[in-house]
Amino acid sequence: MMLPENATAADREALRESLGLNEPFLTQYTAFLGDLIRGDFGTSLQYQQPATDLVLSRLTATLSLSLIAMFIAIVISIPLGIYAALKRNTVLDFLISGVSIVGKAMPNFWIGIMLILFLAVIFPIFPVSGASSPLHFVLPAFTLGIALAAEMTRLTRASVLEVIEQEFVQTARAKGQKERIVIGKHVFLNALIPIVTIIGLQFPQLIGGAIVVETVFSWPGIGRLLLTAMENSDMAVVQAIVFVIAFITITVNLLTDLLYRVLDPRIKYD
Repeated sequence: MMLPENATAADREALRESLGLNEPFLTQYTAFLGDLIRGDFGTSLQYQQPATDLVLSRLTATLSLSLIAMFIAIVISIPLGIYAALKRNTVLDFLISGVSIVGKAMPNFWIGIMLILFLAVIFPIFPVSGASSPLHFVLPAFTLGIALAAEMTRLTRASVLEVIEQEFVQTARAKGQKERIVIGKHVFLNALIPIVTIIGLQFPQLIGGAIVVETVFSWPGIGRLLLTAMENSDMAVVQAIVFVIAFITITVNLLTDLLYRVLDPRIKYD
């Protein structure tokens, strides 16, 4: 793939020599690990530029989209989850739970297509592709955020229901504290750890799930870049993207564990 079709055997041998492919396997692997430590994954076959620089140039777009999608999911799910728990076994509770199940079941690409159909074609309110203005974030961010909001709504409801039956909540009510203070201070704060856990676990998945969404909306992020790289067997770019996603996953999980200590001082790290 790196050579023209009319390349001679001497050309191929010269390329193998320049890439170090004639060296023993252990020598090649040691060199690869050394490059990995330096963040050097080689040169992209398709774009003819360092793979790491190419991925980092697209990473900002994907992170921005994922953060906005996460914000949308939090704003939607936490109030709905708390409200559903407070109205347990009522029509509103069943309605919110049912909508959450449907939202979780809908695939991202279908949600994106429906949003494009209704909010860009039938009613031309938002742009479909590109990332040149804040309006370009709306459709892809909601596409990513809806499924996550559905999952977080169900978890928030379950977490609040578990806490609301605890004795300290009943004690706070018996002391005559206002209901909004009981819910906001005693219930919600103690129900946060499972919610923070799902946020920490889902954020890396948002970046991975952006592959489909970025393709649907022609978003210039690493998801679309990964798909293009796989189609063209551009392994340097694929390795760089996988490494970046793995690093983000580890970092987010570490920050989530550290946040547990802030939310609940009883948690100790020995």
